[in-house]
Amino acid sequence: MPQDIIPILKIKALILCAILSICTTIYFLILHYFYMLNSYVYTAEFHWLFLTGNLKSANISLLSEYFKALGPLDCLPNLLLSQVISTFINPFSWPVLAFSIVNAFGPGTAILLNLISASSIGLCTYGLGLFFSGDILALTCKKYISPPRWMMPALFILFCIPYITILLPAILAAFFQVKLKYFFMLMITGLLIRIAFGFIH
Repeated sequence: MPQDIIPILKIKALILCAILSICTTIYFLILHYFYMLNSYVYTAEFHWLFLTGNLKSANISLLSEYFKALGPLDCLPNLLLSQVISTFINPFSWPVLAFSIVNAFGPGTAILLNLISASSIGLCTYGLGLFFSGDILALTCKKYISPPRWMMPALFILFCIPYITILLPAILAAFFQVKLKYFFMLMITGLLIRIAFGFIH
């Protein structure tokens, strides 16, 4: 059995609790003491509710107008937020986001924006999954093991299918401790196929 896995997991759990506590404290401090920053909090809440509602209702035309009004560069933070919502709140849903970006900016810009936003969320999810769950399999199997042979093609297929959240292959890769370079190559090639699906809408 790998040495010191349980203490490592405990340390990681404490780190997660500390991060959540700090974020919660900062949020309430802003609400109660830093009145000048309240407008930014309310603006962020507005964008969150707007994007959540329209992604859930698959309102492609309204989302296209929203991103088009922001412009290719200024829309990137909002696009990242949309990817977070699509990944964690509306998984296994119709790929509305890809269609909206294609309608807003055309194929060339849409490929770049979608690839940047989707791969960023994939990498962050993989990193968090590796940090918090990468040792669980070793703890269960009493030793560190290599990813099974079916893992690589399975990850590629999962990244290709538009209706499957990026969360699933990213967590799966982290759980089986797939190396970053292999994960990145599979993710990029799979996401290109996923994004291309938006062009046939």
